[in-house]
Amino acid sequence: MRVGVICTGSRTWTDAAKVGDVLTAILPGVVHVGDCPRRSEIGPDGDFVDASADYLVADFVRLRNQSDLKVHYADWEAHARAAGPIRNQAMIDSFLEETVDVRLCIAFIDSRCFTHRSGTADCMRRAHAAEITVLEVRSE
Repeated sequence: MRVGVICTGSRTWTDAAKVGDVLTAILPGVVHVGDCPRRSEIGPDGDFVDASADYLVADFVRLRNQSDLKVHYADWEAHARAAGPIRNQAMIDSFLEETVDVRLCIAFIDSRCFTHRSGTADCMRRAHAAEITVLEVRSE
């Protein structure tokens, strides 16, 4: 069975292990993700850690080399604040063209700062509208 996954999530998401655990459990054949770059955040032990759900998902998929990775870029220069929602819809549209048996949207949500106006929330709404099952993975 071929599983397709769209991953979305908080720019402040730092739990690379949880990203790996979730993707390993699902074993997707194809992963679609946005292009939010790596950021540095202060982790629970006071050290700087990589942050951005998009970055951590793409990094995990590239390292494992077990899934097709499709990164979707937002044109911030051309579309300003509309770039994220435009990219999210393009990602959904592209994902719906995939030949898969199961479609999931995995949302890695940093509970400390999630709002319903965020890009993650927008992508989740668009996935629901496209009848894609949404799995919320929240930070501790």
